[in-house]
Amino acid sequence: MRVSGFVPGFVYMLAGLVAGSLLAISGPQAAAQLAVGSSSSMNGAWRAGASRQPYMAMWTQKQVQTLTNGTTITHESTTRFARDSSGRTYSESHQMLPAGSDGQPREMVTYRIFDTVARTTTTWNSNTKEATVTQQPEPTPMQARPAQTMAARPAPTDQPIRTQLPDVQREELGTKNIAGVNAKGTRVTRVIQVGRDGNDQPITTIQETWMSTEYGIVLMSVNEDPRYGTTTREVTEFTPGEPDAALFHLPEAYTVREVSAGTVGNQ
Repeated sequence: MRVSGFVPGFVYMLAGLVAGSLLAISGPQAAAQLAVGSSSSMNGAWRAGASRQPYMAMWTQKQVQTLTNGTTITHESTTRFARDSSGRTYSESHQMLPAGSDGQPREMVTYRIFDTVARTTTTWNSNTKEATVTQQPEPTPMQARPAQTMAARPAPTDQPIRTQLPDVQREELGTKNIAGVNAKGTRVTRVIQVGRDGNDQPITTIQETWMSTEYGIVLMSVNEDPRYGTTTREVTEFTPGEPDAALFHLPEAYTVREVSAGTVGNQ
C-alpha cells in the first residue's frame, strides 16, 4: 500500500538532520556532535569530492552525566551503518527508551536508507509497519556545479583575515589504528570565559576527534563538557568492501507513504 503526501521544507530538513546524526542527543550537545562530524562524515558519502569507499561499521555511543549530588546518568546506543560504492547509505540505530508501565525498558530501532540514484530517503522504525519515502528534489545549478569550478573562484580580498580565538587551542594527536583503520586525531580545547554564558567561573570543554581520510568518516570522538557530561562515540566493528545489497531495500509487508520535499510556502 502506498500513500502519497507532502512534507514542508523545514520538516524535511529537520528530519534529515535528526536521521543524519544517527544518534539522538539533546541541546547543545547535539551541536557538538555535529561539529565533530558524526553527521557530516557519514552522510558526506554523496557530496562532491567525498570518499565513496564502501564499508560496513558498528558505532557505539555512551553519554555519562554526573549531577551535583553525585548521581550519574548514562545513556548508551549503537548504530549499524553501511555505504556502497554508489554512495547509497543504510543506518540502523538502537536506543533504549524509558521503562513502560510494566517497569521494563524498551528498545527503539530506527532505520534510514538514502538512495543516491533514485534520490530518495526511506525511514521506518521497529514500532510500526509504515515506512516513509521522501523524494528529494533535483540539485540546483549552483549545487550541481563541479567542486573544482568552485575552488577556482578567486578568494575575496576585502574580507578580514580570521585569527584563532585566544581561548581556543587545537592540537594534532598523530595517527592511530581504530578497528583496523588508520585515523588522524585532533584535540580542540575551548575555554568559555567568565560571563560569556552567565558563568561565574571559566568553563573548559575538550573535543577529541579521530578521522579516517581514506573513508571520510569520524572513527572516534570524545566530547567532555562539564555542563552535559562526557560523550564517547567509537567504531567497534569495521568491514571494508561492498555491503549486502539487500540492506538498501525496504523489508516486505510495510505500508509505504510517499512524500515530497518542498517549502512551507507551497502548502
